[in-house]
Amino acid sequence: MSKALIISLAIVTAILSCFLAFESTLFDRSFFKSEFKNLGIYEREGDFLPDNMSETVLLFYENKIPELNLSYLTPSETSHMVDVKNIVRSAINLKRILVVLWLILMVLLAFKGGKNVLKDIGKVYRAAGIAALLIVALLGVGALFFSPFFSLFHKVFFPQGNYLFPYDSTLLLIFTFQLQFNFFKTTIIKVLLSGCVMFLIGKFIIHFSEKKVKTRPARAGRH
Repeated sequence: MSKALIISLAIVTAILSCFLAFESTLFDRSFFKSEFKNLGIYEREGDFLPDNMSETVLLFYENKIPELNLSYLTPSETSHMVDVKNIVRSAINLKRILVVLWLILMVLLAFKGGKNVLKDIGKVYRAAGIAALLIVALLGVGALFFSPFFSLFHKVFFPQGNYLFPYDSTLLLIFTFQLQFNFFKTTIIKVLLSGCVMFLIGKFIIHFSEKKVKTRPARAGRH
């Protein structure tokens, strides 16, 4: 039972780290401002259009405004952004479900783990770190072949085909292909870092729990 809980918790933790990395990148205003500057979008389009579009779109994704009313977007562009919002909100809701599931599984582990609960928690984080690194490896393949991966992603999640726009589309001029690649890359790096941190935390907890167990007999012998 404990082993099944450890595996389940590790998988949930690894997947949760991916959702958190995605969400933290998506709603990071400074990320978009940095990209607009580095990619020359500010220089080409000025400050107002990129800043106004990104902020309005993010407010729309955050459910802070009811509709996306931008005069410089065509109806098809607006329709696509509405579809993107639906996916974003679904991802956020799924993240919330995973958080609840993580808490439930952690409580179960605490009750089932007994004296080894600390070591079991360490095993969870160590396994979650490994799982996250495996996810990074898979996403890394997607980054290496980003163009076909990007196309496949849109075909799967937007089968209605409303993601195809002319090259001079306002949406594509602001949220360029390179910006979206950099978004993907930044998210992968965050998952990679979280995977490494979880693995190291797990190793530390396991080492600490084993060291604690070894010192118990010695202390008992002194009395």
